[in-house]
Amino acid sequence: MPKINQQKIKHKKGVNCEASALRDLLSYYGYELNEDICFGLGGGASFLYVRYASSNDIFVNGRTEDIAEAACSNLGLSYNVSRTFDTEKSFCRLKKHIDQQAPAIISLDFSSCLSYYGDSLAVGISEYNNDHKIFINGYDDNLQIIYLYDNYFQEEKTLSYQKLFKGWNGDAKPFAPEHWMLTIAPPEKFLSLQDTLLHAVQLNIHHYLHPFGTGMGLKGLKKFSKDIFKWPLFMSAEELKKNCYSVYSSLELIGSGGGNFRRMQARFLKFVSEQMYLSKLIPLYEEYFNIALLWREVAKMFHESSQNLHNGIFNENKIGQHQQLLENIYKTEHDLIYTLKQIFL
Repeated sequence: MPKINQQKIKHKKGVNCEASALRDLLSYYGYELNEDICFGLGGGASFLYVRYASSNDIFVNGRTEDIAEAACSNLGLSYNVSRTFDTEKSFCRLKKHIDQQAPAIISLDFSSCLSYYGDSLAVGISEYNNDHKIFINGYDDNLQIIYLYDNYFQEEKTLSYQKLFKGWNGDAKPFAPEHWMLTIAPPEKFLSLQDTLLHAVQLNIHHYLHPFGTGMGLKGLKKFSKDIFKWPLFMSAEELKKNCYSVYSSLELIGSGGGNFRRMQARFLKFVSEQMYLSKLIPLYEEYFNIALLWREVAKMFHESSQNLHNGIFNENKIGQHQQLLENIYKTEHDLIYTLKQIFL
């Protein structure tokens, strides 16, 4: 029953699966950073809006992609990311890492495998979370299980090989796991924290202002705020309700910490301000806390519409008010990111 040295694991419950798993992985190697810092080092808050024309499905997300990879790069770590379609080869590689006392982070399709969630917790999450990161710390060939830590739970959990293989090989959109796995080599040293923080904020600014897709970053946010009120023109009532719940889940329920990741971004910038003695960041991170409240308001409206299309975001008597709210969010985020650009670039 190969397992990682438990005394070196300092797992805590967390908000975002990837940032929490990375926090656990870094802590194992002696680098203590909280979840918000890991989130910020990985690129932080952004925006993604995707509409699948073939199915009318909507996907939104309020952060940058590949948080763990970007954070490891910013920290100057030697890391490896593998992605294959070969379950047997991937599992052999995972077991080899565990045998060498090297824990790993992997991605799973939540809906197909995470049986240790109770029904009340899993409701509303599973359908919209097919890129769930967990920290792997052991396996048992006799019992046919892996040992893991999940950000939703304090205690260690187990998962059968059968469910692991099904979830790890998931092909659900928009982010199929494809046996994704990240490991890091034991670090000899870490880069200067101030230099790391500087580069991380610069990375966040670049991702938000210069994304590689039209539905990403500030452009994606603008497109989202304009498109929403066109959805009823080409979606059925059931499609609208489903998409409203999906948006609500992404903004408020699944790994965002509430407020579309803006609270996490605010706490990260507060840390940057303290570490780099930048008092000019104080009004900026305070504004991120404020805008998180507006995102929560938007999320609540989507939730209301998911139950009754005459309420919430599509309430015909309040369309103008809701359009103005989204325009205010866009303008505030626009001003915040350009102010950060003036400070850091």
